[in-house]
Amino acid sequence: MYRKDLDHYLKQRLPKAVFLYGEFDFFIHYYIQTISALFKRNNPDTETSLFYASDYEKSQIATLLEQDSLFGGSSLVILKLDFALHKKFKENDINLFLKALERPSHNRLIIGLYNAKSDTTKYKYTSDAIVKFFQKSPLKDEAICVRFFTPKTWESLKFLQERANLLHLDISGHLLNALFEINNEDLGISFNDLDKLAVLNAPITLEDIQELSSNAGDMDLQKLILGLFLKKSVLDIYDYLLKEGKKDADILRGLERYFYQLFLFFAHIKTTGLVDAKEVLGYSPPKEIAENYAKNALRLKEAGYKRVFEIFRLWHLQSMQGQKELGFLYLTQIQKIINP
Repeated sequence: MYRKDLDHYLKQRLPKAVFLYGEFDFFIHYYIQTISALFKRNNPDTETSLFYASDYEKSQIATLLEQDSLFGGSSLVILKLDFALHKKFKENDINLFLKALERPSHNRLIIGLYNAKSDTTKYKYTSDAIVKFFQKSPLKDEAICVRFFTPKTWESLKFLQERANLLHLDISGHLLNALFEINNEDLGISFNDLDKLAVLNAPITLEDIQELSSNAGDMDLQKLILGLFLKKSVLDIYDYLLKEGKKDADILRGLERYFYQLFLFFAHIKTTGLVDAKEVLGYSPPKEIAENYAKNALRLKEAGYKRVFEIFRLWHLQSMQGQKELGFLYLTQIQKIINP
């Protein structure tokens, strides 16, 4: 099943075993916490045992699932697996754990398989094997598998809005968008920042977001972008970012994302003659941000965008080959394309 199916399932019942996997680690982590909380709410005497890849012990896990807890309550076993870190886990172990859950008890099992992108072939082999064991289990629909995909922007914003509502957070839609933007559209960071903002117990302002956001340091990345368009010394800003601990790859990723959005605005304006940020981005940013996107988008022509994206491609390739701090080589070239 997928995330929306899981949400519906959890409103009706709780599984005895659940396998969470896919390409979006944040949702794996989030639903481990969510399902654990639901288990404990239904069974307050639940005793939780958490195992990571490094301390994985098959016999100990099987024993916890087979027996009642030491204090007469139920056992909840959580496995957070990452196959880039260990080799002790065998897919057949899952069959043993599921069999242990067949006896009448309130014991539960949650498995989270992380890092789908670290070793795609091995990850797919392992996740497919685990899914097959779940599908063959006599537990049937009490043993469920949930695959997560990277959410689209509108899905992330909807998820954040739901979290804001749960926290009774007084934040407008455009400021929620701004928070997501400042955090480079990182859902996990934005989600955690909502908890920080909720402490203020007051209507949220843009200043609050800029001050409390975990990724407020990326405001410095915005200074780099501003410097590119205003003919300022971008190499000084770049050097400052490196000294502050910003990685070259993160800077490149942020620039790529920004110029890709600019190109979307450029293409939309050229095609329709209109500036419709919601149509381009999938949401409505603050008015001043939308206007700035439109203004900067028209600073380049189509050939200029091609040259910028080619620079990004070379930067990325050379970075993959182990070369570092390539911004000193490429940023001035990008600035000359913007300001010929």
